[in-house]
Amino acid sequence: YGREYVFFRKAPESGVQVNGIFAGGPTIGLLVPYYIVYDYSANSGPRPGGQTDYRTEQYDPVKHDSNERIRGNAGFLSGFGQTNFNLGVHAKGGLSFEYGRYREDVTGVEVGFLLEAYPKKMELVPRANNTSLFSSVYLILYYGRRK
Repeated sequence: YGREYVFFRKAPESGVQVNGIFAGGPTIGLLVPYYIVYDYSANSGPRPGGQTDYRTEQYDPVKHDSNERIRGNAGFLSGFGQTNFNLGVHAKGGLSFEYGRYREDVTGVEVGFLLEAYPKKMELVPRANNTSLFSSVYLILYYGRRK
């Protein structure tokens, strides 16, 4: 649900219109497990031809206790099949600046602040101080025509 308030109306032929935008509603948080490439070569003993034993696994701070053996992340799409959905709420407030002719072109900038809250903590990074409240600042540039 949202509202847009006109603070300053632009002149009929040109000028700048300033709007205030306030909105809120439900939001969906997607939690995808973090996968890494871990080196098990030292555990499996000498291998023929100096082969390495790298495995892609979901990160577990207990199992993967040696940071030196982590060879990197497993890729952007790894773990998407195990995505957890978390429902929450969001609120946003911003200012919109529109320029251009009154009934034809519209060009503008919107800047604002967004706040999201979830009922339980979202574990984004293991061993870190995770939270259930997230804030962000946004910038939207738009250009178009009105009918």
